[in-house]
Amino acid sequence: SKREEALAHLQRSVQLDPRNSRAHHDLGIMLALDGRLDEAADHFQRALDIDPESADARQNLAVVREQLARRNPN
Repeated sequence: SKREEALAHLQRSVQLDPRNSRAHHDLGIMLALDGRLDEAADHFQRALDIDPESADARQNLAVVREQLARRNPN
């Protein structure tokens, strides 16, 4: 599927250039859409570590953390 191709492409982009904040952010989005919230949070955090000014990564990390908290209330 197109989503699987995009996911594979982004994973490869992150492997080739681990300091690419945008690739980590976009991979986080794809993982979140697949319900892989823990992995998505990791990539949003990596994007923020690389680019602390990334408002998109900061907001998406907050959203994913909120979803994880609802999923695991304890």
